[in-house]
Amino acid sequence: MAIGLLVLSVAAIAVAVTASSEAFAFAALALVLAGVAGVFGGIATVIVPLARPADSPIEAVKRMGVHG
Repeated sequence: MAIGLLVLSVAAIAVAVTASSEAFAFAALALVLAGVAGVFGGIATVIVPLARPADSPIEAVKRMGVHG
């Protein structure tokens, strides 16, 4: 979805440049911002679960109640 917004923004930039339209320029800017926010949101969705600390083997053994 975010990549699609960025592709649409390129098309809107092309229209804004050829037509000298300020309205298309602002629409392209909005599409770029929405696409970048979507990409960052997707990256955060992947990174946040990976950033949580994993249990060490010692903690896993303690939790299972296995003692040597």
